[in-house]
Amino acid sequence: QIERQFAELEISRAALKQEASHDPLTGVANRRLFYDRLQQAIRHAKRYNGKVGLLFVDLDRFKEINDTHGHHVGDAVLTEVARRLSRSVREADSIARLGGDEFVVLLDNVTGRDDCLAAALNVERMLAEDSSFYGLAVDITASIGQALFPDDGDNEDTLIRAADAAMYRIKSGMETDRQGRLL
Repeated sequence: QIERQFAELEISRAALKQEASHDPLTGVANRRLFYDRLQQAIRHAKRYNGKVGLLFVDLDRFKEINDTHGHHVGDAVLTEVARRLSRSVREADSIARLGGDEFVVLLDNVTGRDDCLAAALNVERMLAEDSSFYGLAVDITASIGQALFPDDGDNEDTLIRAADAAMYRIKSGMETDRQGRLL
């Protein structure tokens, strides 16, 4: 009986750990775990003179999907976006949902902006695949901002703000290059 109780306790601990570090809807990392992974990647890059890429992914017209089709469709879209993001990047990369319709992708050990651009294009391709939720065809598109350590920031907060600002410039239609930098 004690062995059974220990087994149940371990299952409960694992469930609590998952709940504390992952988004309950999508199963990807939450903000807290993502910041920890980003901090570790930056430390490693500083130590070995490397680079870290960051993609800030904001779904286009997500409020319209929720308002038109209901939150159950919106939740299904978010879950599918998390799956597609996971399939579109390397296994060593990290995906997190920051909240709402905002996701971030940590591209560890990149050589430069071209790697970030390639990853962003791959994400766009995966998101553009045909989608149907509850019998409704839904187009999934996103605005994706990029940032590169150490060029765009030397810590996790600065890097996330830089990627968010690049995403905003793309979403607002400002004239930018493929990385979201103003022309």
